[in-house]
Amino acid sequence: PSATKIDTFCHGKVETVEFKVSESSMLVGKTLHELRSELDANFLVCGVRRGDECFIPLGSTVIEAGDVIAVTASDENTSKFFKEIKSYKRPVKKLIIFGGGRITYYLGELLRKSKFSVKVFVLCTDVI
Repeated sequence: PSATKIDTFCHGKVETVEFKVSESSMLVGKTLHELRSELDANFLVCGVRRGDECFIPLGSTVIEAGDVIAVTASDENTSKFFKEIKSYKRPVKKLIIFGGGRITYYLGELLRKSKFSVKVFVLCTDVI
């Protein structure tokens, strides 16, 4: 839930997670080299977006508040990373889907099989 974007690879074994660094984050003011030695997680910061600029960071790159960073790690290490930086939030377990078509039906079934609690609201626009 802390992430703004998640891409998975290798059948869900590896993730690239993108998130915005808040002003109160423990990451602010630290170099990537410092973070690698301080945090007990295997991760790679593979991209940084700072304002209109995007770049591949070096070990000497200092994280600033407002940066959007992309971190690549295994699923297990992604959770560990967010816990270490105190940005871990409980996973979403309850969902609401608005719709009533075929896609809604199949999406709801997939989510239920994945142990989510799903409520579906069907919007009716036809009035008799």
